[in-house]
Amino acid sequence: MDKCVVITGTSSGLGLETSIHLLEKGYTVIGIDVNPQTDISHSRFESVTMDLSCGSLEQTVVEVLSERALYAMIHCAGVSIGDKVSRLRDKDWSKSIEVNLTSAMKLCRLSSKHMIDGGRILLIGSPVGLVGANKPSYAASKAGLHALTMSVSREVGLRGILVNTILPGPMFSGMTSDWSQDKQNRIASETRIGRLCDPMEVAQFIGFLLSRQCSYMTASIVDMTAGSMFGH
Repeated sequence: MDKCVVITGTSSGLGLETSIHLLEKGYTVIGIDVNPQTDISHSRFESVTMDLSCGSLEQTVVEVLSERALYAMIHCAGVSIGDKVSRLRDKDWSKSIEVNLTSAMKLCRLSSKHMIDGGRILLIGSPVGLVGANKPSYAASKAGLHALTMSVSREVGLRGILVNTILPGPMFSGMTSDWSQDKQNRIASETRIGRLCDPMEVAQFIGFLLSRQCSYMTASIVDMTAGSMFGH
């Protein structure tokens, strides 16, 4: 197998675990993150250090792809900044939309031009995109991914490109690394199985969505919250 996959947010959390899992599956991975990649050393892994709000995102990815054929794009990166709407700063709103949503649009646009027929686009959303949160900047940016999924899937579906969004449950990641043990326990108790999600569990499902065994699933919002979405 020589299928090239672009993954964002690869320095930690889900992006890192997905990269490791897909490398083990034989994929070539181009990892994009604002932080330098230090945890993966592999001949089929290429790291690109850049801010996703950078205007040259698409150009940079095309240059890295060179003569490779793009099979999949997985957008794991995201920022959770802001406050309640009464205290929300414009710059936090703009940063959330730029990193979480606008970069996803740019990568979808790039994928529609450079992806092989039968490829895959996966966006990592959040249950707060459906139920809201105390950070409307984050919730709104994640809600936008749902509409982006539905819209892009219409455009590329006849080429056999499948476009889906995954809603992971509360999991160990860069965003949650500063949670106290009490907060971890409280959030875990809201799931039906009483624990937080391991990023590798989501990474393995991503591996399935990229496989030939998954050939008739697109325009879907996949709930992997273990019931916690209904406990928010």
